[in-house]
Amino acid sequence: MGRERSAGVRAVRVSIGSASGTASGAAGGLGACWDTSVSLNPPHGSVKEVPGLVRRFRIPGDPTHEPGPVVSFLLCRPDPSPSSLCRRSSLSWLTTEPNRTGDNCAVRGHNEGKRTPTPAAAEVSGLMPDPEKILATVARATTLFRETPGRSGGVVTLDPAKVTEVMVVGDLHGNTPAFRRLLGIAALDRNPGRTLVLQELIHGPRMYPEDRGDKSHQLVDLVCALKCQFPDRVHLILGNHELSELTGRAIAKNGVALNALFRQGIETAYGEHGAAVYAAYQGLFAALPLCVRTPNRVLLCHTIPDGFELDAFDPGVLTLDHWPPEAMKRHGGVYALTWGRDTAAETVDRFAAIVDADWFVTGHQPCDDGFRQANHRQVIIDGTDPYPAYCLFPANDPVTAGSLLGCVRVIAPAPGG
Repeated sequence: MGRERSAGVRAVRVSIGSASGTASGAAGGLGACWDTSVSLNPPHGSVKEVPGLVRRFRIPGDPTHEPGPVVSFLLCRPDPSPSSLCRRSSLSWLTTEPNRTGDNCAVRGHNEGKRTPTPAAAEVSGLMPDPEKILATVARATTLFRETPGRSGGVVTLDPAKVTEVMVVGDLHGNTPAFRRLLGIAALDRNPGRTLVLQELIHGPRMYPEDRGDKSHQLVDLVCALKCQFPDRVHLILGNHELSELTGRAIAKNGVALNALFRQGIETAYGEHGAAVYAAYQGLFAALPLCVRTPNRVLLCHTIPDGFELDAFDPGVLTLDHWPPEAMKRHGGVYALTWGRDTAAETVDRFAAIVDADWFVTGHQPCDDGFRQANHRQVIIDGTDPYPAYCLFPANDPVTAGSLLGCVRVIAPAPGG
């Protein structure tokens, strides 16, 4: 076990199991190693077992750090196989918080005498998850999304006998620090009646150093592993950015082509396997539901179609298992459900009648405060920095837009995240 320090960030390396791999993490960070038989067996320190997702390892104190910090590791255990995503190496992007001076991991080797930002090549060479295990996990998650209990066509209807609470998160766009915090809040292992609904994972601001592309694919990997662990209680609804990867419709922000950066990041991480991983992601996105319906008549969807689209909107698109190309193009039903920005009261009333729902929790639109009530039926939440938000509400009790708004919470971003 190595312990390293730089710029106020305590980095550690902990061996996980005897054959599955290792993970490198910063104090308080969340790491990942997926294995059906993984166990923490560090040579020093103490291990606190937490049922389900998280195990914590406390490093022994030293003269400059008393007591030692606690490092959390996410242990997702897909069944039956992909058994282990990790090679016998560390998953730096899943475990190490960025330093305060930038988004590069700042580490010191055991024999190095100075702090050196990790270059892109060092960040991914020998440190990435095994591409074959990633491919197996994404394939398994794709199947599980299609076979989710309660799913019919593009809609997942939650079972009131099994679901007591729903936690829906705003657009994350590669926000892995917020995702780590949200996992701890969701505590799915300790809340068997709680369902987690996510959206918009890709096209974020976190980049590999040296202009090597977008890191948001890492969040896709993590959510796939989480789906494998909680197949009935983790849902990812289609967003317009995932749809753009299916249709090839370019999305740009500030003059930057996000699709190209996403593909570049995958190639940076997976090298010669990048094309296969990208194809697996496309298969995953095509398998995602459009909506999640709760017992108390709340519809969770990425957005609401614009009013001018509703005259031609065909609700039959919600019944389809596979979308025809025209449904995904501009003015198509899938496009309308992921790209609309109309929050007028008349529009939401018309849409409520079409889909037989009373209330909506959506994402898609940035919110300066992390959330806002858009109208008398709709609450919008945003999962990006600086105020990533979630809404945790009862699944069976009567609600209103006002009570849903009262269930929204904003999480503070992790230090340096």
